[in-house]
Amino acid sequence: MRAEEAVYPPEALAAGLAATVPCRVTLDAEGRVLDVEVLEPQGHGFDEAAVEAIRRSTFEPAYRGSVPIPARFVYRYVFRLPATAEGPGAGGTPEAAGSATGPEGSGPGPGTPSGPGESPPAEDFGEPIVTLEGDILDLDDVSIEEAAVSVTGGTLVEPVVAVADTRGHFSVTDLPPGRYRLRVSAPGFVTFEAEEEVLPGEVTVVRYRLEPERSPVVFETVIRAQRPPREVTRRTIETREMALAPGSAGDALNAIQNMPGIARPIFGSGMVVIRGSNPGNTLYYLDGVSIPLVYHFGAFRSAVNGDLLERIDYFPGNYSVRHTGALGGVIEVSPRVPNRERWTGYADLNLVDGGALVEGPLAANASIAGSVRRSWIDATLPAILPLFVDEEDLSITAAPVYWDYQLLADWEPSADDRLRFFLYGSDDSIAFLFGEPVQGDPTIQGAAAMDIGFHRLQAEWNRQISPALENQLMLALGYNIIRFEMGDLFDVTYHMAPVQVREEFTFRWGEALQVTLGVDSGMEWYLARARLPDVFGMGSTGGPPLCGYEKLEVDSSGWNFWPGFFLETELRPVEGLRLIPGVRFDIDTDGKRTAIEPRLSVRYELLEGTTLKGGIGLYSQGASPQETSDDTGNPDLTLQRSYQYGVGVEQRLTDRIQLSVDLFYKQLDRLVRQSDDEIVRDGRRVAENFDNDSYGRVYGAEILARYEPDEWFFGWIAVTLLRSERRDQGGPWEPSEFDQLLNLTLLGSVDLGRGWNIGLRFRVAQGYPYTPVVGSIFDGDCDQYLPVEGEPNSGRLPWFHQLDLRVDKTFDWDVFRLSVYLDVQNVYFHYNVESIGYNHDYTRRTDVHGLPILPALGIKGSF
Repeated sequence: MRAEEAVYPPEALAAGLAATVPCRVTLDAEGRVLDVEVLEPQGHGFDEAAVEAIRRSTFEPAYRGSVPIPARFVYRYVFRLPATAEGPGAGGTPEAAGSATGPEGSGPGPGTPSGPGESPPAEDFGEPIVTLEGDILDLDDVSIEEAAVSVTGGTLVEPVVAVADTRGHFSVTDLPPGRYRLRVSAPGFVTFEAEEEVLPGEVTVVRYRLEPERSPVVFETVIRAQRPPREVTRRTIETREMALAPGSAGDALNAIQNMPGIARPIFGSGMVVIRGSNPGNTLYYLDGVSIPLVYHFGAFRSAVNGDLLERIDYFPGNYSVRHTGALGGVIEVSPRVPNRERWTGYADLNLVDGGALVEGPLAANASIAGSVRRSWIDATLPAILPLFVDEEDLSITAAPVYWDYQLLADWEPSADDRLRFFLYGSDDSIAFLFGEPVQGDPTIQGAAAMDIGFHRLQAEWNRQISPALENQLMLALGYNIIRFEMGDLFDVTYHMAPVQVREEFTFRWGEALQVTLGVDSGMEWYLARARLPDVFGMGSTGGPPLCGYEKLEVDSSGWNFWPGFFLETELRPVEGLRLIPGVRFDIDTDGKRTAIEPRLSVRYELLEGTTLKGGIGLYSQGASPQETSDDTGNPDLTLQRSYQYGVGVEQRLTDRIQLSVDLFYKQLDRLVRQSDDEIVRDGRRVAENFDNDSYGRVYGAEILARYEPDEWFFGWIAVTLLRSERRDQGGPWEPSEFDQLLNLTLLGSVDLGRGWNIGLRFRVAQGYPYTPVVGSIFDGDCDQYLPVEGEPNSGRLPWFHQLDLRVDKTFDWDVFRLSVYLDVQNVYFHYNVESIGYNHDYTRRTDVHGLPILPALGIKGSF
């Protein structure tokens, strides 16, 4: 770059005036000035002099990798009075030079990068102060020269672009305090994005490792430099950990199940248990949109392709006011930006399912990605099971089928706007064939089937209105369907068409204060049709067999509405302390059930590498539709509540090893339970069916010791200790059905070199409680035996333990990469007991085992 000196305006010189003229400069690919626009006119001839000097200057072009490209940046031209000018009317020559602080894109002014193509010496422009610097390396810690680092956000009007030098080092000077988004790109490497924070008076130092293109994890989710947590506990997992974690089948969301606080999914379902809560108390979000589930049946696969995700946030408790409706935890995933450099894709085939993904640019500022997946375990399972289980032991045969699809488009029409469109859906169906009566009930024979599906179309618009104001608007349309059939007894279909709107305004006043005001509202049309025994009035003590119930037919439709609003503030009164108070207000359809939920999270960096944290909050959740229905439930039910408390510490022991300890207590009240009572409603005496007279508490500790990924190893030890208890009004505390004293996971993966990787996961967990059957009574009307149950949840399943293995071998060619992998769950054939069954008269108990082994041998080819 060669900066031309400006002629100091005579009028300003005579008056003893100085000024800084910010200009937006547009260059072509050769560094020639195409346009100069004065952003803030200063008058007195300064504007004209600055424009004329900039037009005569020569600039080094911007680069994408090693290719020069057009660029636009802000150039601040500073006019300083010559040393001979001592005030108004002072002498001096009209040719006295002004001097520029430099462009935000390539000179040493506010937001100035260094590296190849540096601007004139610092003494010509004033002393810059480095506020953000770092190194760009590959996975073998080799420096990447000429990597481009684009910095946006904060108070920047235009992006700052820094280029790494021969040592892979880059730096940016004079960035005001704030949060910034960094985008790192280099030829032959996958583009990397992260969020960093610049604090007053400090230098933010980062180190990024870029993955080569066509790597076996090129499509895997990148979770690296995260924004500071706004919750007490948020767990995240990095790319290699997701792709190579044993037992996860390379699925990003499955890897989350290895974290503290989250127990194994309920046998045969896709629902997880978080901190001892009912699986129905967990919410799932995709980019702020509520979805019914994130796992397919069995939780072997996620319902959304993890290779399309940018971020996975798992909140076991004390989540922020952005979410509501869960007494337990929240799992939220966010899609990434599809590849804008080149078209890429893969095909992945294994014994369980097959899938494909393709993505690429539509323009320099737009890209698209599509993915599909379908299981064929319904074909492979009948062939595999007889190899490990005697056919006479297969009293129930299950044939699960799932498929999902995603179509994602991302467009940045300007530096301040981003539009995202996402179409996705999932469907799970499973059929059961019963070889003998279930639990001694002769009416449950033949076949049963269940189907759960959902589809969503969502549009999102992010707008940076000003450096201090940001807006996020999201609209989602959807369709859900649930079907259940069992012989002639049950025929249930439930259709839902939800519409959800989210609007968030975020205001930032410097570094000390941030306020987010949001609207999170929705409505839903529903249609319920059912023909089934009237089991809803059976009460808490049970009832007769299904043959003893009257038939119930339901045919209803209508609308539900749930307007919600939230306010969250982030305060930083002193260095290292973050206070995040918030409040949320929600209303249900008829206005009878409202919730005001205050919450507070605190984080304090006591010492470098030591962070203390804590939180307290009120959370609520409505009853299910069948529990509040006029036909099958109690429309007078109130909201269930949860008071959550948490404290913890995060300690970095070494550069790679981090330890976190969390203590939590959760108080539950007004829980819904089945009722034997009758009440008067609308002048009629009717069965109450359900009431709010159950209570609960969950308390425990979570420990995570984690070795963060380096070039050859990653791993962690996750320990959860908890007690989950329930009681009815006036009754004693008893273990809940999700009580589990210990849940331990040990996981590690080693890169052996030459394309080989091997990993192991070992899990130990206490068995869940169950209510034993202590006898039976013969019912002559139904011609069957009825169970006599013992104390609730007084029995307990045996301890669960399992060893999983994953082996990967990768072959790399110039234009194609092939990975062969074997992911085996339960390698030593341990028959874990998942539930208890009985014969027809309850005189013989049978242990129901999970699969003794589940191998997934597959290949993945990417280009």
